[in-house]
Amino acid sequence: MTHPRPHSLATRHGLQLLADEIQARRKLLRWSEQDLADRLGCARKTVRALESGKPTVAIGTVFEAAFLVGLQLFGDAAAVEGRLAETRGRLDLLPRRIHSRKPELKDDF
Repeated sequence: MTHPRPHSLATRHGLQLLADEIQARRKLLRWSEQDLADRLGCARKTVRALESGKPTVAIGTVFEAAFLVGLQLFGDAAAVEGRLAETRGRLDLLPRRIHSRKPELKDDF
């Protein structure tokens, strides 16, 4: 069995920041963990994992929780649409695939 690579300190801090901000917004709305779970369509233990900063919670669930509590991760809807269009424009200019480089053979023996 292989063990997952540990997350960097920056990743762990980012997860905890997002978790804490979602939890704070939920509490400002006076929603219980179960209230948020019901709105997300998940179990209360998933909300507890999310608000603990666990990296195992699906990113879609985290983004939806942020949206539901009114936390704008990338700005308002217009800003997100603008950034999305800009990024897709850049992606259109880049190659569709990147191939791994094959190791150079040393056959001069």
